[in-house]
Amino acid sequence: MQTQSVSGFLRSAIALTTILFFMMSNRVVAADRVATDNAIRLAQDYLFKNKTDDGNWELIPARLPTGAGPFAGQNTRSGQFGGRTAMAVYALLCSGVSPTDPRLVPAIEFMKKTDYTGVYSGGFRLQALARLPMTDEVKSLIKRDYEMILNAVVSEGDGKGHFDYVTASGRKSYSHSRSQYGILGIWAAAQSGIEVRPQIWKLIEEAWIRNQDISGGWTYTSQADNSKKHAVTPGMTAAAVSSLFITADYTRNSEALCNGNPPNLPALDKGLQWLGDNMKNVAMNENFDRSFHFVSLYAVERVGLASGLAEIGGVDWFEKGRTWLLSRQRKEGSWSSGNSVTTEFGDTCFALMFLSRGTSPMAMAKLEYPSAQKPSWNQRPRDVANLARWIGKQVELELRWQIIPIDAGADRLLASPVVIMTGGGEIKLSDAQKITLKDYAKRGGLIVGNADCGSRPFAVSFKKLGEELFPGREFEELPVGHPIYRQQFPRESWKRKPGVSGISNGIRELMLLIPQSDPGKSWQTQNIDQLPESGELMANVLMYTVGRERLASRQWPLWETHAAESAAGKTIKVARLKHAGNFDPEPAGWARLNKIARATAKFGVEATQVDIGNDLIDYKIAHLTSVGKAGLTPEQTKALADFVKAGGLLIIDAAGGDSEFAGEIEGVLKTAFAAQNLKQLTPDAAIYKAASLGADSIRYRLATTKRIGASRTPRLQAIEIDGRVGVIYSREDLSAGLTGSTAASIDGYEPESAVKLMLGILIGSN
Repeated sequence: MQTQSVSGFLRSAIALTTILFFMMSNRVVAADRVATDNAIRLAQDYLFKNKTDDGNWELIPARLPTGAGPFAGQNTRSGQFGGRTAMAVYALLCSGVSPTDPRLVPAIEFMKKTDYTGVYSGGFRLQALARLPMTDEVKSLIKRDYEMILNAVVSEGDGKGHFDYVTASGRKSYSHSRSQYGILGIWAAAQSGIEVRPQIWKLIEEAWIRNQDISGGWTYTSQADNSKKHAVTPGMTAAAVSSLFITADYTRNSEALCNGNPPNLPALDKGLQWLGDNMKNVAMNENFDRSFHFVSLYAVERVGLASGLAEIGGVDWFEKGRTWLLSRQRKEGSWSSGNSVTTEFGDTCFALMFLSRGTSPMAMAKLEYPSAQKPSWNQRPRDVANLARWIGKQVELELRWQIIPIDAGADRLLASPVVIMTGGGEIKLSDAQKITLKDYAKRGGLIVGNADCGSRPFAVSFKKLGEELFPGREFEELPVGHPIYRQQFPRESWKRKPGVSGISNGIRELMLLIPQSDPGKSWQTQNIDQLPESGELMANVLMYTVGRERLASRQWPLWETHAAESAAGKTIKVARLKHAGNFDPEPAGWARLNKIARATAKFGVEATQVDIGNDLIDYKIAHLTSVGKAGLTPEQTKALADFVKAGGLLIIDAAGGDSEFAGEIEGVLKTAFAAQNLKQLTPDAAIYKAASLGADSIRYRLATTKRIGASRTPRLQAIEIDGRVGVIYSREDLSAGLTGSTAASIDGYEPESAVKLMLGILIGSN
């Protein structure tokens, strides 16, 4: 895709994002995830085994009276006392250890009570405190540390706006390494509700810009400040870039919200470009001046998560780092670079932070698409980043977001359950790009459009796009009782109630449009707490699409979990029956089942749309579904009966759990098979045995459990003809489950159970 010409501090980031890249959540399938999770558990065990008898990680029992202390991972001097414990607590919290875990509680209590004076140690403690339940005690401690760490900011000279080792007035010593952890600490305080004066963000931003090397990167300190000229390194450059992303959230978040010119920060563009050009020096074994590989990985991770970039300089930063770390982890779970500055303990903490944060669930993506008119798709570079962070706090999950070019294809988009399109101009896409969006929505994703500043050209073209992608369907205002409005944040509690229109397949929403209220403005300006419905609406959309439990367990995307296909031993042909109603609400389901069958059951599935009538002669299996009435004629009813009596198997499900179709089809079956009634299949039925289903191995969706209770027993019904099963009927949805859709509005089986049941039906009938 030709990257459009955009002004703004993400221009270089966009240019670095190629169309052929795959994020970890696409490529790291089951085996790789297991390996990563095992590495994380080993590192956790290593850290816990190396605690002191007092339950912390300090090398000395108390802070020495003098000395600055070079690094939080060491304990040779007094200034960073407490830093080892703060690092370990933060790394373990990042990796999913609960703050109430008995192994961690003593360290947290030590961390709370200890007097910290160092920037490294204080920066980590602030980040660790920000991950604890936000009690009055924790808020007070964060405020204390914030005020402490501000005293380490250099007030004059070349280091003005940077940080020293310890808190002390009148100091002029600084480094970019110390400054990174100082700003991370301040940012953690800001995210916890501490008000940071705008002048502070501006002072820090100007300091980083002033010290940028002419090449675009950064050294340990500015070249003008050193008698010894340090090299420009990926680690220091990544520290600078991530710091500038943070400051930009506060110094430039309200720039050009509606005038068509995104915020502009050339230093950030140049820094990203330098880092992209030098990614070969990240996660590699060779050492060079001021290059501390594990520390650098952590800094690169901060850039990746802040920018939303899956690739930096054409390199999948997480996959490169993950592969390198897994190859170097020691048997007991630790890592070590072997240099004299960092330690085995510190390297292990940094590695654990990297692996843990890189595997956080992908919540949403921002779509990069051609924008001929201003405002463009990226008028607000930090809108989705801020939104994802805010929602993560509400659901107590570390959520990621990402920029995805539309030309990357539907597989790439499926890294995220929700894709957000923003803009102020008319949307004009190629046929191939339209197919990509349609494929994404058909396979379970949800496309959300936000008209920046209530732009009518964007809203009109977004509606036109949806109705072109899904012929015969139109955008309709979501009713007050829609499932999206009944998630974690009920619509009734909103002071202002944003208007939302949706286009649906009858089972779930495929596209949503927010045409006028412009919640994206609050996302960009970090004003969500003042306009909570602007964030709560999107939190509801995310929970509606994927659900908190599935998001937390990283069970998305569902398509890629069975990406490895094998040669099928045979192919089972299935007739998908056409009728006058909504006979094909989830067209991607059978394609997905074919993919899974080839990978797991060693056979293929060929599903073809067929009229109900003579065309059924060539098939032994047929599938009938609908949302709403099918309107089956007497002739079609007879044709179905003839098909079954001739030896065929008719599979029927109420798509989405639709009660209207269920009522109709149950009447049709009584007419077609007057002497035979639907009967519940017994637990020892061949279908369940073929699917290797035990009596308690089925999972229903939340909507279904509310209706039938917490059952784990399948509810398939059957009609037997001449001693064999001729009809299998499911009142609960199977069709959307085959697609992998996790939408909250569906009454039926969870996708994994729907797939198992359908595979069992196919295997058991052959």
